[in-house]
Amino acid sequence: MGVASRYLRQHDRAIVELDRAGQSCAANGAAGFHTEALYELASALADRAGPGDLLRARGLTLDVEGRASSLGMGPISVKARTLAEQLDDAPRLTRREREIANLIGEGLTDRDIASRLYVSERTAQNHVHHILTKLDLTNRSQIAVWSNRQN
Repeated sequence: MGVASRYLRQHDRAIVELDRAGQSCAANGAAGFHTEALYELASALADRAGPGDLLRARGLTLDVEGRASSLGMGPISVKARTLAEQLDDAPRLTRREREIANLIGEGLTDRDIASRLYVSERTAQNHVHHILTKLDLTNRSQIAVWSNRQN
């Protein structure tokens, strides 16, 4: 259920379900499934990117990589290493900045974003400026492309 929730972008639900699955697998001694559940949990945390999520995801990827290697789960080990590298390289957008980047990806203007999020247009513009700076981009179209690649 956690994997399905993650793909449906129901991040909070995915994290709860995957955390529960990991605990269950650990309790039952299902080391391979436990490792896979931890990888999926790390991915869901990285997708949600809330406060503390990226740090927890990074720690999980290191744990998963070691577990997967010792269990002979090469593909999961490679996925964990790749996710860890992405987390190291990923710009650190706040949850609100990610939300605004997604709205830009949907084609909304600053005025539309301000209206949707109940903030001033100037606040929306400031967020866009911060996103451009953090991602080292020069225009909104590039934010839209970046956002669509993330999703």
